[in-house]
Amino acid sequence: MTTDPLTEQVGLTLTLDGAGTADGLRGLHAALDENEQLSPLIEVLSHPPAEGRMGPELWGLHLPVHAEEALALVYAVTAWVRYTTGDVTVRIKRDKDGAEVSLDGKRLRKKAVHELRASVERITEQLTAQTPAPTEESGDGPAQVPGPSTTREG
Repeated sequence: MTTDPLTEQVGLTLTLDGAGTADGLRGLHAALDENEQLSPLIEVLSHPPAEGRMGPELWGLHLPVHAEEALALVYAVTAWVRYTTGDVTVRIKRDKDGAEVSLDGKRLRKKAVHELRASVERITEQLTAQTPAPTEESGDGPAQVPGPSTTREG
């Protein structure tokens, strides 16, 4: 029995690279929270407070989404990454197999609108597909390489 990728729910975990990760994730959370479709799905992922610190340490966001919501999520994350100041990379990992896509702010800011639209649609398709996502994004399209699945966009 095959499942319909449009109705199957996919768990996605978002993390950030670099310094200021917790603050960046709070900003991304605030941006996603403004989207009526995504807001009720957001789960904040945190570690207990480190010794001598107050409050939990935010390390990621999790959203269980269907294909339509995944498209809204990728558009929202792309917009946030593109217009956030500083160097930021958001990683979106598919829970079921660890396939991962990276959205790099430096690279996204250089893309024209039509390139962004194509990238968003390609990323959404990869994240909601039944097969592993390609591992590296080149100028000519995705290329497969061994190891954990990662796609770099932007």
